[in-house]
Amino acid sequence: MGIKFLLLDEERRFFPLISDIFDVTGHKLMVSLDETKAKELINAVQFDVLLLEKKHFNFWMNLIRDGKYTLPIFLIEDYEYAQELKNMGFVDLNYILLPFNPLDLLTKAVWLNRLEKEPKTLSSLGPINTLIHLFRLSISAITKLYNDSTACSLYIKEGTVLGSSCDISALKSLFVSGDISIELLPYANEEHLEELFDGNWDFFTKVVLTKEAFTIPTTTKEATTLKEVDLTQPVELHRGVFWVGVPDKKSMLQPNSYLRIYERGDIRVLFLIHAGGPNEYARIRAKVEEIISSMELIKAVVVMGSNSYDYMNAITMLQSNPRLQLITSFDIASILVQAGIPLSRVRLIESLPNMRLKLATGNTLTLIPTPFLPEKGSYMLYEEDTGFLFSSHLFSSFSTPEDFSLYENPDIEDVVMYASLNMPCSKALHQALNVLSKLDISAVLPLYGNPIKGELFRELIQIIQKINVGVDMVSTVNKELYIKKVNDILDDLRMDVGEGTFLNLKEELENYAYFEDNGIKDILTFPSSFSKLLLNCMKSVGIEPSFTKKVLKELFRNELFLLPYDGFTEPF
Repeated sequence: MGIKFLLLDEERRFFPLISDIFDVTGHKLMVSLDETKAKELINAVQFDVLLLEKKHFNFWMNLIRDGKYTLPIFLIEDYEYAQELKNMGFVDLNYILLPFNPLDLLTKAVWLNRLEKEPKTLSSLGPINTLIHLFRLSISAITKLYNDSTACSLYIKEGTVLGSSCDISALKSLFVSGDISIELLPYANEEHLEELFDGNWDFFTKVVLTKEAFTIPTTTKEATTLKEVDLTQPVELHRGVFWVGVPDKKSMLQPNSYLRIYERGDIRVLFLIHAGGPNEYARIRAKVEEIISSMELIKAVVVMGSNSYDYMNAITMLQSNPRLQLITSFDIASILVQAGIPLSRVRLIESLPNMRLKLATGNTLTLIPTPFLPEKGSYMLYEEDTGFLFSSHLFSSFSTPEDFSLYENPDIEDVVMYASLNMPCSKALHQALNVLSKLDISAVLPLYGNPIKGELFRELIQIIQKINVGVDMVSTVNKELYIKKVNDILDDLRMDVGEGTFLNLKEELENYAYFEDNGIKDILTFPSSFSKLLLNCMKSVGIEPSFTKKVLKELFRNELFLLPYDGFTEPF
């Protein structure tokens, strides 16, 4: 099985050197250019090995403190630091001297990623790597550490160090000895523990790390004054790009509409991208007319989908502006015609030479087909001169009113969740990403959620290329475990929303499940249907979007959006 690597490469020193070896070996490599983005990636994807320079040692420690257990390989320039690492319980597998052979790095990583019960293998891994394996896999075991003069056992229950059979000074002497044997024994009751630990971080700070190493500097975030944004007004995101959307205070989806003004001298070409739903027409029109004198100046509405938010307002605009055109694909146009839009008012992207539209202003727009993402005629609009990519559902994200920002990137997990639950299959998605990865994209402006800056977009390409979406999200959760996990989620929800609101939700859910003592005993529908019904019932009883999104995340993380059934068999 391939190893998942994350390379923290602030100065872009190492990626060119090692990328080729990963391409041909089947292992997966993702790259982050700073610690903040690396942390976001680690929160979204479980990596096996973290590659980093010694200056990022505190970053790795912070991961341990936060319960993120990733095996480190440090890229170092001198043997002095290698000895420091060994004094803490690391081994030769945990570092590689610069300059290095990429094959040597890969060989070390393969050995580092192995966990076998054979004592010789464990001893070659060393104590820290062995413990990280046990922590990340939530294993219960007694880990016996010994050399010629000292022996000590660590009691680890479900991936957490409870205590040791010796005192801290004896443990420290074992870790710094450089000659230590390791055995894993079956877990037994914690009897005669001489030292107790308050979790894994407490163990690390007391035993593994020297005082200098584990003193994490307290950093104060630089005061950044983000532009105060009044979302009741139009907002200029970039020169000539105006956000004219209407936030939805009761939803996890914040819709976007964009007025795009292309200019050269006295020539102006105005497009509206995503026309908005009928309930938002008056407010979108008011915002547009604050920027330009009349909606009639808009030359075209770009329609990227057949859902109501993409085209409903376009019908009203066509009636009031005889010169207005819709730009869309053939398959989407086929649906719009049935909604009453005359085909004579539609400009098909398939009719454009090489799918490129050259404007009188000199701007060139490329229309990029993304079929079946999520519908047959889906496409994206790419501006060659600015690098702006206007998208529909692809690269949209779940976003509550509190999360929504026009100037901050979305959370990676929110984008991944949206793609997983809205894109029909992985093959179509990955084919589109291969095309987009070759473009120089400076910003993505999606239908739902926060705009995405170019650097995050490149990271998202790497992440989403590795995930399964839609019908490929197969889970093996059985009925009993499914109900248990949903009940755990409902228990947390009851604490969040209060007993009264929870009882209202329970009353709604009783149409789809049997309850016993406020917990679900059995469900009456397929699991994927029940997960969606739960979210719908939460919205129906007026539960705040922030709590609904929290439940959505737990359902997603626990893989509770399942295929409803296999053929015509019964649920589960």
